[in-house]
Amino acid sequence: MALSSSVVGLSGAPITHAVDLRWVLAYSAGIGDTAPAVFGDDAVAHPVFPVCPEWPAVLSVRGLGLAPDEARRGVHASHDLIVHRPVRPGDVLTTTAAVVAVEAGRNGAATWLRLTTVDAAGQPVATTYQRNVFLGVPLDGEPTSIDEPPPMPEAQLDEPLGMVGTIPVGAQAAHVYTECAHIWNPIHTEWAAARAAGLPDLLLHGTATLAMAVSAVDDAFGGGHRDVARITCRFAAPVPMPSELTMLGAPDGRFSVTLADGTPVLRDGRVLWQ
Repeated sequence: MALSSSVVGLSGAPITHAVDLRWVLAYSAGIGDTAPAVFGDDAVAHPVFPVCPEWPAVLSVRGLGLAPDEARRGVHASHDLIVHRPVRPGDVLTTTAAVVAVEAGRNGAATWLRLTTVDAAGQPVATTYQRNVFLGVPLDGEPTSIDEPPPMPEAQLDEPLGMVGTIPVGAQAAHVYTECAHIWNPIHTEWAAARAAGLPDLLLHGTATLAMAVSAVDDAFGGGHRDVARITCRFAAPVPMPSELTMLGAPDGRFSVTLADGTPVLRDGRVLWQ
């Protein structure tokens, strides 16, 4: 079976979540971030928190007419999160997913999802463009796009990335992140499910790695998480558990993450501040 270009324009049903302080604090605790802005009585949510209400919306459009074994080959390849304002405890958020593009890639057909999250008044809170590659699945039809992420400002490419620090990833990290984020995908926490998907072992969620990286970049160069306006990255390789990540960054918000042996995990990372 192939991924049909006719899926462009497909939308899932809007999904609503009530966000409380417990969820906000648990998310920060799950990635080991105790910055006062996101871990205290008056905390706002971590900048990557929108992935939590987005996950059920992603699932609502995940089948795309593919056979189950083909749908399981979907790999989160890149992430572009626009933060219109921080998520706050007490927010009632509604998220809608739409397929806005398909591509024929070297490793398989790819989709771009646009995930739109608004508050109870209908005001924008977060907009995400997420690229997923279905490994070994061809595209049926022509590459098609009805929307794309806005362009990024030019980076200060003359300044190389420098060492920011290391991030330890424990053997239990995926289980902790699953429960704290409310993002459950059994390939991250159940060995039988991981083997059925062709994985050698449990691997950490890509969004967990991204959230820890954003925390490190903002701690080094930002202002305490509340001013993060946009986050982009490409996922280059999975993160085994346990492991230790090496974090590189620059004052203009560029970053990358590697395993201890130098294998890239996140590429072309960027944090923009207001």
